[in-house]
Amino acid sequence: MEKYSLLLTEIKEFMKLKGFKKNKESFFLYSDNNIGLIEFQKNNNRNKFTINVGVYSTSLKVFDNFEVNLKPAISDCHWKIRIGFLMSTNEDLWWELNENTSVSDLLNDVTNALNEFAIPHILNHISDEKLEKKWILGISEGISEQQMLLYLITLLKNYNKMELNSKIHELKAFSKGKPFYQNIKESLEKIGISYE
Repeated sequence: MEKYSLLLTEIKEFMKLKGFKKNKESFFLYSDNNIGLIEFQKNNNRNKFTINVGVYSTSLKVFDNFEVNLKPAISDCHWKIRIGFLMSTNEDLWWELNENTSVSDLLNDVTNALNEFAIPHILNHISDEKLEKKWILGISEGISEQQMLLYLITLLKNYNKMELNSKIHELKAFSKGKPFYQNIKESLEKIGISYE
């Protein structure tokens, strides 16, 4: 839709001022050796769109089954959430595009949401230290509990943190007898930790 393309062109200028680089329908911020991502996603009918927000930690790329370049997708991110869940309504948000849509009003609404919610949350999660603090508290937005524990253990090991052993025991207890036990065992071995 022509209005959608025009909107993204206008948003590109706004995001550039915030330090983001555009690629297709995504915007990337490179900071603290990690990558912040704001990804626009259309629905199947292509008449609505939402915004996905995420952070990719390069310290955790050991778990990728492929070589992530400098432009990860939202599915690659280690912290991810839809923009609507960052707002006070705390529900999924989709903007509609139709013949009555004012691009100017839509641009204003979207840039306000990016400025007030998406960008601050990326800045609050973009470093490994900030991700570690969230995960220590058990906050695992966009990932499973097992992924959170595995990622947390990796960061604790990388930075020689004293909580490492207790989190290893927690993950082992969590995965014991579960279908994903073998996956956890192999993942720990990837980072040099024996499951036994």
